[in-house]
Amino acid sequence: MIAMNAEQLWSIVLSNIKESGRLAVPSYETWIQKTSVQMENETLIVFAQSEFQRDWLEVRYAELIRDEVLQVANQEITDIVYRSLNLPADKNEDPRIEVKISSHHETEDNDRKKERKLASYHQGIREQKDSWDKEKEGLVNLVVSRFQRKYGAMPDEVIDRIMKINIRTFFIYVSEMIQDLSDSREEALDYIEQYFKIVE
Repeated sequence: MIAMNAEQLWSIVLSNIKESGRLAVPSYETWIQKTSVQMENETLIVFAQSEFQRDWLEVRYAELIRDEVLQVANQEITDIVYRSLNLPADKNEDPRIEVKISSHHETEDNDRKKERKLASYHQGIREQKDSWDKEKEGLVNLVVSRFQRKYGAMPDEVIDRIMKINIRTFFIYVSEMIQDLSDSREEALDYIEQYFKIVE
């Protein structure tokens, strides 16, 4: 067995993934940073926060995680298993990822597996959409209120166009521009128009 415990191993793996440049920082923070692990014999169990995250890790990042785990663990882990923290143990899927030599075979019917994954993806998309809708409402209010405090009412047509934008940094940059860079209503609207040309 490996000399370090699971938490120490995982801390090094996470650090290596973050510093490797193989994954963009937002992707790392969204999908990998908030995971935890435990060891069972020579199996590393990776716990995700949700079924959707578990499936995403399995589909998109299993190879990356496997490579880093093997490098740190010196080939002493035979399996990596992904589980969801929001499911009881008896309802968690137990997909095995081959690390050294694995004799595990997938027994779940392909159609059933696809249905399960699609349902999980759909739920994840709905959750992300609900979360983004709430966040976007706050961001729109931030932009409009900052404009109104400095220059009075924002034109309705500008608000309508802002409501169609779905890029978080657009709202952040526009609100900061209004607060820190613009010196007049006309200048602020001109800056906003420049941002529209980039994202529309």
